[in-house]
Amino acid sequence: MGRPSQASAARRRPVKLVLMDQENIAGVGNIYANESLWCAKVHPQTRASYLNRSQAIELFACLEKILKQAIKWQGASENNYRDAFGQKGEVQEHFQAYEREGEPCARCGTLIKKLMLGGRGTYFCPHCQAG
Repeated sequence: MGRPSQASAARRRPVKLVLMDQENIAGVGNIYANESLWCAKVHPQTRASYLNRSQAIELFACLEKILKQAIKWQGASENNYRDAFGQKGEVQEHFQAYEREGEPCARCGTLIKKLMLGGRGTYFCPHCQAG
C-alpha cells in the first residue's frame, strides 16, 4: 500500500493544526484559529475527521466572520505589528479566547484554559468547547 494522501493525514490531526496549516487554508494563524474554534464551540484538539457536516459548516462560517472582523479592526497588534500608517490594529481588544487564560468565558462564565498544541498556546473554554 502507498502512503496515505495528504488530505487523509490532515483529517487525523487536531482541527486547530489543520486550520493553521498554510497548505490547507492560507492566512489562518494561531490567533484566528483560536478565535474561530471558540466561536464554533469546537475543542482545538478534536480530530478534523470527527467534525460532522454541521460543525464543519459552522467552523467555516466562524472563520469567515473572524477574518472579516480582523480586517475591520485592522489586525492584531499584540507585539510589534503596525499598518502602513504606523497605527496599531484593534483585534486584541475583541478576543474571546486568545490570551484570556483564567478569565471568564463571555458565553458561559467558565474560566478559559490554555494548553500547548503544535508548540503554540491554545486557548479554549472547557465548557463551551467540551469536545
